Amino acid sequence: MVNVYATRNGERLLSKRLALEDLSDSDLMQMTRFPHHAMIELCNMMTNELSWSTARSHAIPVDTQLLATLQLFASGSFQWMVG
Repeated sequence: MVNVYATRNGERLLSKRLALEDLSDSDLMQMTRFPHHAMIELCNMMTNELSWSTARSHAIPVDTQLLATLQLFASGSFQWMVG
């Protein structure tokens, strides 16, 4: 999934969101400390609570929200994710 954002000078900036299917099992274990099948189960359990009813707001998908949250909990810091 690619998102388009406008910059101050009017140029378009493309950013690719991290998705669960883009990660290997070893990358996922290193990032979140959860195996792939557990992440899929968590996504299924949290879909009703984390999904948005509109696509107009460019809402972040459930798997991306969970990946970011669990990565923060696993590392204790968000700074290396931003860099």
